[in-house]
This record gives sequence, C-alpha cells and structure tokens, in this order.
Amino acid sequence: MGFEVEPDAIQGFASLVSRGADGATKAVDYASNNTQIDKAVGGALWDMVAGSHDEYVESAKKALGKAQSVLNSSQSELSKSAKYYRETDTETASKMDATYPGSKGGGGAPSGGGSGSGSDFADAQDASATLKKPDGGSDNPLIAYGQGHADEYVMNPVQKTLGTVLDLGSPSTVAVEAVKLLCGYDIFGEINNWILGDWTKYKDCAEVWSNLGSFCDAVAANLKKGTTNVGVTWQGNAYDAAKVYFDEFSKKLADFKETFESLRQCYHAAAQEVFQLAELLKSGVVFIADMAIIWMANMAAATAVNAIPVGGQVASAAMFALAAAQAVMIIDRFAALVKAFDATMMAITTLGAVLSAAVNGFSAADGFPEASSAGYDNRVVA
Repeated sequence: MGFEVEPDAIQGFASLVSRGADGATKAVDYASNNTQIDKAVGGALWDMVAGSHDEYVESAKKALGKAQSVLNSSQSELSKSAKYYRETDTETASKMDATYPGSKGGGGAPSGGGSGSGSDFADAQDASATLKKPDGGSDNPLIAYGQGHADEYVMNPVQKTLGTVLDLGSPSTVAVEAVKLLCGYDIFGEINNWILGDWTKYKDCAEVWSNLGSFCDAVAANLKKGTTNVGVTWQGNAYDAAKVYFDEFSKKLADFKETFESLRQCYHAAAQEVFQLAELLKSGVVFIADMAIIWMANMAAATAVNAIPVGGQVASAAMFALAAAQAVMIIDRFAALVKAFDATMMAITTLGAVLSAAVNGFSAADGFPEASSAGYDNRVVA
C-alpha cells in the first residue's frame, strides 16, 4: 500500500472531532441540568425509583465525560499530525509511516476516489441540536406555560392529575372521618402516599435519556463521515490505525446509545405504570368517598331509629344491614386498589432490575485508550 497525505484534510478532520468533544461537554452539562428530581418528598412507589436515580445520572455523565476526553485528546493528536506532515517532506513521512504496524480492519479509500470527499468535514448531523429541553421546552415563558398545560392532557402526569388525594375527587371532612370510623385509619392518606412524587420530572428524564442517545448516534455518524473523507487523501499505516481507532470508539458510542434507550424505556414505562394506577385510584377514591358519606348517614339514621322505644330495633335492622352492605363495598373497593398498587409495585420492581443491569452499558469505554495516554502511540508527534 502506498503513502499519501494531505495535512489540510487531517486538520479538517481534527476540527470535526473537536466539535464532537465540545458537544460532549455540553452533553454532560445537559445531563446535569435536566435530570434533577425532587427526592425529598415522595411515597412508596417514588422511593423505589428515586433512590437509584442519581447513580444512573452519574454513570451517564461519567460515560459522556469519557467520550469528551477521547474526542478532545484525539483532535489534539490529529492537529499535531497535520502540523508534522506540513513540516516534513514526503519521503521522510513515508518512512515514518512504514514503521507503524498494519492495522487489522484498516485501509482507506482509493487515492483521489472513494465515496467520500477529501475536503468535506462539515458535520453529517448536528449533535448538539439533539440536546433539547424535555418536551421541547422553550425559553419563551408564554410558550413554556402553554406547553406545560397541553402536556397535562397528553399524559396527565400523576403529580398534576392527583396532587393530593384531597384534590382528587375532593373527599370532604365528613368522608375522611367516616372512613376513619369504619376502617380505623385514614385510607385516603395511605392512597396518597402510594403515588406521591415528582412523576412529571421523572417522565421528562425519559426524554433526556432519549436525546442523549441521539447525541451519541450523531457523534458516531460524524466520525464515520470524517474517517471516510480523510481517507480519500490520507493513505498508509497511520491512517489505518486512526480509522480502526475511531471505528472502535464509534462502537462504544453505540453501546452508550443502547444504554440510554434502555433508560428511556424504563423511565417511561414506570411513569406510565403510575399514571395508570392513578387513573384507577381517581375513580376508587371518588367511589369510597361518596359511599362513606352514604354509609355514615345510614348508620346515623339507623342508630336514631334503633333508639325509638317501640319498634325501633326491628325497623333499624334493615337500615343496619344496608349500612353493613355499604361498608363491605367500601372495603372491597379498597382491597381492589391495594391489589392494583401491589401489581404496580411489582412492575416497578422489575423495571428497577432492568435499569440496574442496563446502566452497566455506560462502562463500555472505561478501558478505551485516549490519544494522549500511554496506551496510544503516535510516533509522528512523540
């Protein structure tokens, strides 16, 4: 294989890689600023998902930080290589290139041909443009306000749909006290504790993970274009080594994307599970509240009739029986809600296990050598 090099093309590729490094820096900040959730106040289900959230965020930021380091050191080495080739005659550079071992899987495009353009190093995709605010949020406060209300009807986030159980169906003080009298404790408070949490922000995190996955995909696409195009005018062992290096790193970016997609799916599924439970709880709380008031009224009436000296006990028997039937209906409905809550908890437990396994994908590039490290040897800039 012959040797050929065009320093300006290598510098163009360096600039493309440098933009990827800058984008990765933005991606780290994006992950920090758009994955914050309120863990201070939450219920049973919220505690199950919020506890590990920060761990996932830190793992994501570490992976993106590794990508930034690899890309930043790579652009620096490419720029140094371009400088070396400008200042070195072709014969000397060719002899230096021959000292590199051949790289398995390397090999550039034919000299002066191939499918790429040796001078085009514009980004194939705008990686930074993928880092959008959740739900396409706008910096314009009026647009953001309108979008926020529209989103309520798209998914009806639990926090806004339910708020507290007292907002949900507005059970009156009479209903609350009736249920306490019947069951011995405040089941409305217990139901509220099941789903209390910052579920709107949790749902938004699913979109953040998706955007970060798209960012990794865009960077990989840009690297592919860059390595293809620089290969039009750069031939030799050094290019082969560079091509293999960036091809392997692109595989790490693909692993990152797959991990982000797993997080997106799990976060979205968890929010949906809670939303579906919330819809069931809404109707259940309204039913229990209404039935509790009726039960209390019937009990009061039955007690008053029972106090009538003549015939009161006989007359009140049917009324007490009716109240008892209503009490059974309340208890049965609450039991159904408990069953639904248990099923949701089981589903979220399963999603948690999937998340714990998936996040390991962020370690894919942990051992990947950086161009400025001892594991990478660029003899032309030594």
